[in-house]
Amino acid sequence: MNPKMKSAIEKITLNDATFSNEVIEPTYVNFFYGKNGAGKSTIARTFKTNDEHLQWQDGRVSTDYDVLVYDTDFINANLRNYGNLAGVFTVNETNIAIQEQVDTLNAERKKMGEEYNGHKATIDQKVADKSAALSTFQSNCWSKSAEDRTLFDEAIKGKKKAALFAQEILAITPVAHNFDELKALYGTVFSGDAQQYNMLSKAGKVTYASLPGYELMGKPISSSSDTDFAKFIKALKATDWVRSGHTHFAGQTDGKCPYCQQKLPSNFDKEIAACFDAQYQDDISAINAFQRTYESEMNSVVATLESNVSAAMPGLDLSEYEVKVQFLIDAITINKQRIAAKIKEPTSIASLEDTDSLLIEIGTLIDDFNKKIKENNEIVSDLKTKKVLCKKTGVGVSSRTLES
Repeated sequence: MNPKMKSAIEKITLNDATFSNEVIEPTYVNFFYGKNGAGKSTIARTFKTNDEHLQWQDGRVSTDYDVLVYDTDFINANLRNYGNLAGVFTVNETNIAIQEQVDTLNAERKKMGEEYNGHKATIDQKVADKSAALSTFQSNCWSKSAEDRTLFDEAIKGKKKAALFAQEILAITPVAHNFDELKALYGTVFSGDAQQYNMLSKAGKVTYASLPGYELMGKPISSSSDTDFAKFIKALKATDWVRSGHTHFAGQTDGKCPYCQQKLPSNFDKEIAACFDAQYQDDISAINAFQRTYESEMNSVVATLESNVSAAMPGLDLSEYEVKVQFLIDAITINKQRIAAKIKEPTSIASLEDTDSLLIEIGTLIDDFNKKIKENNEIVSDLKTKKVLCKKTGVGVSSRTLES
C-alpha cells in the first residue's frame, strides 16, 4: 500500500477547547467525524485563527496559500434563508448583515405601527370624550345661566347660542362683582336714555343748642322785681297769666279790667310794668329771637331735604330717606310747639326733640345716594367703554354662577 501523500501542512497542534498539545499529521485529504463536542469545529478554527499551531513543509509558509474553511461558522455568516421564501438565500456576510438590519428595522416598524395604532385609538377616544364633555359643558352653561342671561340680555348680544355663549365663558376669567352694582351699571349702560344727574344737597348740621336764647328753654324766666304787686302775682304764681292778659288787652278796655270789668287804678300800667324788670324783658326778647331763628333755620333745612326727592335720579330707593325726613319734620313741629309754649309761659321749663341725630343719619343716606349718582355720571361720560366692560362682566357673572 502506497503511503499517503503529505500535505503542505505537516502537523497541526491543538491547544483549544478540550485539546492539550494534541498533534495531527494531515494528508492531502482528511476526514474528521464524531459526535457533537468531539472537536471538529476546534480543528477548523485552528486553520483559520491559529497559524502558529500549523507546521508547514520546509520552504513553505501560510502566505503562499489561501486557507479556506467551509465550516458551520462560514455557512452561518455567508448563507441565510431570505425571509420565508423557500430555496431563496442571501449569500456572503455583507448581504446577511444588511438583511439582518432590514429584518430589525421591519420588526421595529411593525412594533411602532402597533404602538401608533394604540396611540391613535387613545387619541380618537380622547377626542370623542372631549367632544362629549364640550357638548355637556355648553348645555350646562346655557341652562344654569338662564337667570343671568335674562337679567343681562343686552350684554350678551351675538352670544345667544349655547356654543357661542360657552366659548365666551371659557375666554373670561371670573371676577367678583357686587351684584347690585353690576345691575345698576347694566341698567345705566343699556337704558337707552342714560343721562347725568345733579348731586343731592345736604342740609348741613343745624345744632339748635348753639343758637342764642336756647339756654332759656331749660330755665324759668321770671322778674326779680320786689314791688308789692309783683310779690302778689308771684305768690299767686300768676306772672305768666298777668303778662299775657296785659299784652293782649293793654289800652283796649277803657281803664277797666278785661275780666271783671272793675275800674282799674290810675297807676295800673305803671304797676304792671314794674312787675317785669329789664332782665326779664331781655330774656323774653331773647327767647322770641330764638324762636324766629329756629323756625327760619329749620324751614330751610326741610325745604332743602324735600327738594332732593323731586330732583333725585330715577332708580334710587328713597323710602328710608323719606321716612327719616318725615321724622325730622315731626320733631321740628314738636319743637316749634314747645318753643311757642315757652314764650306763652316763660316760667315753664321745656326740652327740645333731638334733630341732630336725624340730620346725621339723613346726611349718611345722601352720601350713599351721591356715590351712586357719581357712578352713574362717570358711566354716562364714558358710555362706550363702560358698555364693553358691562358685556365682559355680564358673561363673567354667568361664569361665576357655573363655578358655584
